[in-house]
Amino acid sequence: MGLDVQTILDAAAANGQGKIILVEDNGNVVLPLHTTGTTTATIKFYGSVSETAPDFTAAQSPSNSYEALEVVDLEDGAPIDGSAGIALSAAAATNRMFELNTNHMRWITAVISGYSSGAITVRAKVGDLSH
Repeated sequence: MGLDVQTILDAAAANGQGKIILVEDNGNVVLPLHTTGTTTATIKFYGSVSETAPDFTAAQSPSNSYEALEVVDLEDGAPIDGSAGIALSAAAATNRMFELNTNHMRWITAVISGYSSGAITVRAKVGDLSH
């Protein structure tokens, strides 16, 4: 059963990790991405199957297991490689929407890197259409 929309990043204006969301028992997440101002940054989405949430900004290890996840741009169906992320380079205010396959994931988050300007908001609508 779907959950309410949750905020991962709320007008974030620095490098760093957003809120970690529990997505267990849900197959997909729709991720609205909104920016204000001229935004330069890269946003990557990460997931983990670990029992407890990992530190997505620390090095990956057997005790801190996670992976960058591919998202699909819902405008045109284009996949965006998880390790590349969504690169915004001096982008004007934007409103985009992505889908993330979360089958068997327990935790997801978004991480901003390469930040130099703008404000970034990412929300997550978690759900499974098979229910």
